[in-house]
Amino acid sequence: MLYTPSEVFELQESAWQLQAGGRLDDALDAASRALEAVERTDGPESIDAANLLNDLAEIEMERRNFSAALDLAHRAHAIEKRRGHLFKTDVRSRICLKTLELLGNLHQTLDDYVQAEAEFIQALTLARRIFGNASCEAAVARNNLGALYNRLGRFSESLSLLCRALYPMISMHGEDSPGARSVYHNLAALLYARRDYPAAEESARKAWRISVRLLGEDHPQTRIEETIYAAILNDLKRHLDFDS
Repeated sequence: MLYTPSEVFELQESAWQLQAGGRLDDALDAASRALEAVERTDGPESIDAANLLNDLAEIEMERRNFSAALDLAHRAHAIEKRRGHLFKTDVRSRICLKTLELLGNLHQTLDDYVQAEAEFIQALTLARRIFGNASCEAAVARNNLGALYNRLGRFSESLSLLCRALYPMISMHGEDSPGARSVYHNLAALLYARRDYPAAEESARKAWRISVRLLGEDHPQTRIEETIYAAILNDLKRHLDFDS
């Protein structure tokens, strides 16, 4: 079946909405049909194909089909390397950053920390070069690298990166933003690992409250933040106050 460009975009938007609603199989089908249409009209190595490969990789990662997700992200990365001259605008550079973030997260999930570090560093280098050192894109890359370093026990490096990531997130998107929540989440995990429970409590409380406001009390991410916050409070011999 042939699709017009507007119909392809509608398929992609539908995939995003289905993914957000947890209907991952349906999201995968919509994104796959969009990719097939783009490959027929623009060729298999177009910018839009790389973008849709990222979408598919993210969906497969949520489905915990890590092998398929890694293959899709590698396909997107190969397009970007071969057609690098086409990826010099801001929008197209963000596609490259998304691919590197996916690859880093996937390799981290698969315990390939050396490769994950290389991809996160590459993302930070690209973000700083294209968008600037104080950009939100650089902040996202620092947040990812900081979370990895915490996992590796490189606490001082992790803290420096996460602190430098927080201000751009808040200044550009506000305190109640997904980016700020992610940094607070990672700061809470880091400070808890360092047994700095009072500082961890503040970050965990902020991550939880942001998640409640953005997603609601029953969202899975909110439940994760609530569990982390409650664990820290338990170590402080306190209890979670839902009315606070």
